[in-house]
Amino acid sequence: MEKTIWKTKEYKEAKQQAIKEGKIKSKCEWCNSTECLTPHHEISFRQLYYFELRRLQIVKMSKEQNFTFPPCALTKTGGFSTSKGYLKVGVFKNFLQENPELREEANKIATEKYLFFEDIITLCQRCHFAVHKGMMLCPYCKKAYYKIDFPSCLNKLCRKKSEKDFEDVGKDF
Repeated sequence: MEKTIWKTKEYKEAKQQAIKEGKIKSKCEWCNSTECLTPHHEISFRQLYYFELRRLQIVKMSKEQNFTFPPCALTKTGGFSTSKGYLKVGVFKNFLQENPELREEANKIATEKYLFFEDIITLCQRCHFAVHKGMMLCPYCKKAYYKIDFPSCLNKLCRKKSEKDFEDVGKDF
């Protein structure tokens, strides 16, 4: 993991292939802009890498130490219970120091998954920046961005529409 994946030659080639296959759309999926489009992965490369590293560690440890583990152990963080007792986080760190090849293998698997462009949405540069700031485009005016914690942007008309939609949803129950 020396440099960011999107600066590599492999990423650029995979991106061109994804465009040919139609995985990357010709306009922003939020605002319909056609300028400066970029694929936004729902799961970051770092998350994929750490998920694969944990999965490889747990599977290898379970084979070597002959224990079973619950499926949730693969996705959660921290320690977990096994058929032979509780595994603390420090055990993973020590196991990883003894098996450094797992890092390389996890990087390889994560790279393959990331370059497959399966879990992406196409966004323009502006919308992509907003996503990383925890914001989204207002579904009512399609111009302003707002924090995800709110139902719409600060525009009064958008607020009224969102309140009306909220009331309408309540009537269904």
